Amino acid sequence: MLGGSSPSDPLTQDLSHLLVTLEAVHPAPYSVISDHSFRQKITALAQMALPANDRLTFWKALQPVLQSLQDGHTFVIRPDDEILTQLRQGPSPLLAMRLRATDGPDLVVAEPYHGLLPGDQILRIHGQSASDLMALMAVWVSGELPAFRYQQVREDFGGYLWLLMGSHEVYDLNIRRQGQGLRLSVPGIPFAHIPRTVSVPPDYDFRLLPNRIGYLKIHHFSHTAVFERFLARTFHQLRRMAIEHLIVDVRGNGGGHSGAATALMAYLSPRPFRTYSMIATQVSPQIKAYYHCEQVMTASCSPELRQAPLYQQMHTEPTFQAPRLDRFQGRVVLLTDGLTFSSAADFAAMFQDFKVGPVVGATTGGLATGYGDIYTFTLPHTGLQVGVSHKYFVRANGDRRLRPVTPNHEVVRRGDDSHDEPLVFAQSWLQGE
Repeated sequence: MLGGSSPSDPLTQDLSHLLVTLEAVHPAPYSVISDHSFRQKITALAQMALPANDRLTFWKALQPVLQSLQDGHTFVIRPDDEILTQLRQGPSPLLAMRLRATDGPDLVVAEPYHGLLPGDQILRIHGQSASDLMALMAVWVSGELPAFRYQQVREDFGGYLWLLMGSHEVYDLNIRRQGQGLRLSVPGIPFAHIPRTVSVPPDYDFRLLPNRIGYLKIHHFSHTAVFERFLARTFHQLRRMAIEHLIVDVRGNGGGHSGAATALMAYLSPRPFRTYSMIATQVSPQIKAYYHCEQVMTASCSPELRQAPLYQQMHTEPTFQAPRLDRFQGRVVLLTDGLTFSSAADFAAMFQDFKVGPVVGATTGGLATGYGDIYTFTLPHTGLQVGVSHKYFVRANGDRRLRPVTPNHEVVRRGDDSHDEPLVFAQSWLQGE
């Protein structure tokens, strides 16, 4: 029971269920924060007397607590249905501007918006420091590194700002434009008038750049038979056209299935490789049920997991995989940025560890060694869904430090979308310039 709270309180029941499940499922929940500090946060939340039926308010209070674990893959899923309901009930003017990606909390305008110009830096909103506001909003986003969480907030800045301070007909801004401080009053856009026709890029794409350079863009690692066929077609085309230079771009790739990253690596690696050097799985009744280990004939539960004793860690060492005989034989560059996360960061680590080629761009937003593979469960009262890591992955080279992948050549993208400095650098490097 949580200290100072009633065990019959619905939210206390949710928090108790969360705590029990977290400690049963996660390999090392208190590797960053102590169990005492985390339990204090949970107890304080139970004592806040939050409205029992206000799921959004509960999420806003709970997500920062889970984010304090800093494992990147343990979170409570945002109740977007309730957010949309509230936004649709009123005019809800939002500050729905597009912002440039940066490594820090800076808010830099990407395109014209009601008097704001590209390159304008927003310093204050209604008198509050923009960097302080970003820090408050970033705790609602899951991810190990601040730069990754800041960029996730920028992707939906108007929505997160609404969660923090509500909607306003006019937003009072202090900005810096070409070194000069200015004050602007910028109108919000009613939620109903914000365009919803945002194009969703395909998971993967291939095209030829000038000077016979192949460009393979992976937005998401979707491990499907369709992806396998796409890889086969793409690398057959590269061989048929005698293409000797290739750029693989995983910028903005939030992850997906590690099997897809392995399939791509088999076409690129010049030597036997493996995704990880060690995987630790926390064995619990929940995880055995998740993999259907109670069923005799099931492929989802490995023999090792079926026989593993409860409440212990099962350690496995993935075997090395030989590259494909028809692998790409030319020079390869990998592009990464602060949004390269989860299995995309794992791919970048493999690419670097097995010396496929240089990594160019910015430090990844995900760690090369860290926690993942999400076990999802539902809180009994609010019905909010919680995801908890149940595995610990060690980088292929055996480095257990919780660090991201640092590029061999750090090239910052400083301009707008028409200026892609990392891509230009990669093209020059491939051509020996």
